[in-house]
Amino acid sequence: MLKILFLFSLVLVVSSMPGVAGAEPIQHHGYVVNAQGNSRECLACHDGSMAKAVSSCLNGRCPVGGSHPVDTPYPPAGHEGEYVATVSGSIRLLNGQVTCISCHNLQNPQPDHPSVDLATTNLCLNCHRK
Repeated sequence: MLKILFLFSLVLVVSSMPGVAGAEPIQHHGYVVNAQGNSRECLACHDGSMAKAVSSCLNGRCPVGGSHPVDTPYPPAGHEGEYVATVSGSIRLLNGQVTCISCHNLQNPQPDHPSVDLATTNLCLNCHRK
């Protein structure tokens, strides 16, 4: 019940922010969510209780063996040489940080909503040099 109340409050917040920069209400599996939201908004459902848990990143194809770290600066301090200096336009950073919307585009109907065309692009190499 608490999760439903939290989701309802997110819907109200997103619905009441049409003029706020970055707010982009979108239908997502029966809910209205902010397609430009932060990871906390995504994890309201994607904790495994209502939707697929984030630990299923890329169907197990994440080289780190699980989910990608989020809410981290891009590029990480001291590791700038390991990352592409300017990420592509389809990879979005939220306040200079990697978050769920960096790799996922809720407007993409493909499974897992990748932010790039996986048939022609390696998602990881949009940010990582190797």
